[in-house]
Amino acid sequence: MLFGTSKHCSVGSFAVIALMSGLANERIRSAIASHSSSLPTDLSNSTTSYEMKPIEVATALTFTVGVAQFMAGFLHLEFVTTYFSDQMVSGFTTGASTHVVVAQLDKVLGIKVPSAKGPGYLFMRVYDIAARIPQTNLCTLIISLCGGIFLYVGKEVISPFVNKKTGMKITIPYELMLMIISTLASYFLSLHSHYNVPIVGTMHPGLPSPKVPHIEVVSYCITDAIVIAAVALAVHISLAKMLAKKMNYPINARQEMLALGITEIGTSFFPVYPTATGIGRTIVNTESGSKTQISSLFAGLFLLAVILFLGPFLEPLPMCTLATIILMAMRKVFRSFSELKILWPSSKVDCFIWLVAFVATVCVNVMEGLVISIIFALLTVVFRAQWPHQKLIPPITTTSSRSSSLVSVNKLDTSSTDVYNSGTFLRVFCFESPLLFVNVERFKTAIRAIITEFKFSQNPMALNSANLNFSHGTSEEFEKVRCIIIDCSAIAYVDRMGLNAVKEIFSECSAAKIKVLFAAMNANVFRNLRQCGVLDIIPEENFLSSLCDALDIVFSPKSKTEATDDVYSSALQNSAANKEKRGADSGESDPKAIP
Repeated sequence: MLFGTSKHCSVGSFAVIALMSGLANERIRSAIASHSSSLPTDLSNSTTSYEMKPIEVATALTFTVGVAQFMAGFLHLEFVTTYFSDQMVSGFTTGASTHVVVAQLDKVLGIKVPSAKGPGYLFMRVYDIAARIPQTNLCTLIISLCGGIFLYVGKEVISPFVNKKTGMKITIPYELMLMIISTLASYFLSLHSHYNVPIVGTMHPGLPSPKVPHIEVVSYCITDAIVIAAVALAVHISLAKMLAKKMNYPINARQEMLALGITEIGTSFFPVYPTATGIGRTIVNTESGSKTQISSLFAGLFLLAVILFLGPFLEPLPMCTLATIILMAMRKVFRSFSELKILWPSSKVDCFIWLVAFVATVCVNVMEGLVISIIFALLTVVFRAQWPHQKLIPPITTTSSRSSSLVSVNKLDTSSTDVYNSGTFLRVFCFESPLLFVNVERFKTAIRAIITEFKFSQNPMALNSANLNFSHGTSEEFEKVRCIIIDCSAIAYVDRMGLNAVKEIFSECSAAKIKVLFAAMNANVFRNLRQCGVLDIIPEENFLSSLCDALDIVFSPKSKTEATDDVYSSALQNSAANKEKRGADSGESDPKAIP
């Protein structure tokens, strides 16, 4: 509340973290016992003996998790959260919420199921619950159904009606009302003793005394602590991002890391296990209408009052009521499935990111699901770079002046991807990706396909004069000019192989007597070309500041009357002279049009 930037995240116990902490506790105690048994007898009576209590290991684990989270913020590792795309966050959060929902089903039905662990444990738990459905406590199930109906009618019917009549948004605490009603009903009807309804049970009042964690156990906790810290941060930041986007306010990921770390370190002085953002609590908090973390202050004060004074009054509260509140709060989380209808037509890659994040989190586990989600999201970036969108822009139909060519560019059908018309003399090729080693072969293959088209056409320069408006020259003169314009506006950067590809393409086009112009190349890429000596091969005049300038060059009278043989044979022969000329110019310049 004091250190974080999220206004809604409720930090405390979380079922997944509790499960991971329990498994880690067993491993750590086994490692301590194994290490102690290998020590001499006079050294095995240390505080790291196998007799160490589980709660002492838990506090040491909590302390280590806090240090890991604080160091992540201190070292500015918040950049890792940039890999949490909105689709990955939504899918991962929905998958983690599925774990929470399944964890509440046995409480709703009033049955007991054995604990399960490991990848795919969720399916084993669902199987155990399904196998024990005949053992369902009918009284518990009725209480759960009545509680769910009460919350649904209150939130979906009564609240909208009241808000409409009053013209104000009034928040009614249905969850608190349900807890009070359930507690009173359980107490006066003796539901626990007569109908075996599970209740909260005995709550010992008072706070435990603070105690310094066993620092000597930290070395055993490091591996598990890093994993738990990563999951806790992922759940917290994912949920914080989702709610911040929904409520339209900013969050600071680094500050959230520091806040969680400070919280873990502070709580490790008490007998607790690692904390995290509870998805159910956070959603309930949001659904209750809270706007700031002041709600956490009241929740904390209420919990403190319960621990110190009110504990005995909540002992009759049925556990199924708490489970019902969580399940009803989760309804809106699962509405994120509706995103798929929007994602599929707009971006199938983002749709698959959502699905992979959800399926991996549900089918494997939370930690493994997070890792798989991040790896898959990164792979989609690699795949999209390796197989970028590239297209041939349809040929120009009006070329009488600069203004007419500009109009033609604006009317280009950029959605077309197959516009090979052997009756034209010009190809405008657009490569919509950085030019890197992963896609350089596709770039060269596409350009070579155009070269082949020009080579093997019976008359590649044959034009329909009726469709063109030339102000100078004749169609016979145009037959001497074959040109490829490469639209570089989407090429944000290039690597060494990309630079070599540019040189190769220029050389191949020169050998085929095809003119090549590079349009709209950004200054950084052009600077790389200069520094790596590419401009020693390609004349600087072949780089134009815009596609319109390139079209003006192609359709200028000079282009119509000048043979490409002379242009390109002299370009390679005079490369040394061009290098000396450009070397004398120490400043940077952007590509310029041919005068």
